[in-house]
Amino acid sequence: MNIHKGEHLLPGTRFDSDFYQQEGMLHCMNMPDLVSQEFDSTDANSAMKGKILELIRESDELKAERVGLSRKMDQMECYYEALVQELEENQRQMMGELQNLRNEHSTCIYTISATKAEMETMNQDMNKQIIKFFEEKHDLDSLNKDLERRAATAKAALKRARLNYSIAVDQLQKDLELLSSQVLSMYETNENLIKQAFSESSLPSFPEYEEMAQNQKLDSKESHAARLLQCQNQFHEEKKQNLDADIFLEDLKRSLFLQKGLYQKVEEEVYEVHLLNVYLDVFSKTLQETLLDASADFRLMKDKINKLTQQLELSTESKELLMLKLQDAINEVHNLKEYKNACDTKNYKCN
Repeated sequence: MNIHKGEHLLPGTRFDSDFYQQEGMLHCMNMPDLVSQEFDSTDANSAMKGKILELIRESDELKAERVGLSRKMDQMECYYEALVQELEENQRQMMGELQNLRNEHSTCIYTISATKAEMETMNQDMNKQIIKFFEEKHDLDSLNKDLERRAATAKAALKRARLNYSIAVDQLQKDLELLSSQVLSMYETNENLIKQAFSESSLPSFPEYEEMAQNQKLDSKESHAARLLQCQNQFHEEKKQNLDADIFLEDLKRSLFLQKGLYQKVEEEVYEVHLLNVYLDVFSKTLQETLLDASADFRLMKDKINKLTQQLELSTESKELLMLKLQDAINEVHNLKEYKNACDTKNYKCN
């Protein structure tokens, strides 16, 4: 009961910024009216003084503790303010990085869309080129088959022309040999007849043989005329045969000239077929190189898309990590604010 009364007598002993003066309190305790009213004996007064001194010491300790706690609260407040500023700065940096990631993500998505559209266009163009290539290859195969067939036909015609040419040449040689032998035999016959005629005209004339000679002369004239007529007939016949031979030779020459022209025409067609085959080979190789270049471009575009997809995945993962860090920082700031509010409430209650 005395302790409670002593506490009522000393207002401001807890969490007060002013220190109590021990002499003033002793002066209050030496007042005669108070001593006469509150204490009956000297022992009670001494006990009260000791209690008051103990309360003063406790008040000093509480004041010192309060000063240390206030200083610590100020330090904690400065620390938390710095921490909050740092977290806000980190949050701003994270928001900036997040915005950059969003922009990069949008750029990657746009690039991937454009690349996909370009790849789709390239696929369509490549499909069209492949279809066109197969159509042209089919046409080239058909043309090659037609040219091979024409070349085979031309070779067969050339072989037949050569065979006919060789047969005609052989027949012409045989006819010329036969004609030359006939002409030679006719010349020999005419020569023999002329020799015989000259020999008969150069015989000596004896008187006893005059009549006989005249008869023989008449017979020889008649035979000579008959032989001359026969020679003329043979000459006309040989001339006719020579004329027929000349006509045959002209026909044979004309046939040979036509066969030679046909042979040259076949050679020209074979040469054209060869040139066309060379052109088709070059065109086919060009188409193959174009297809290989398009395939290489397609592979490069596919690799580029894969790289962009990997970058997009990495940026998405980085975005998720930044979001997690941002959420952790927000939670930490929230916890620090709650802790600060709790400390402020506790400090207010202590005051």
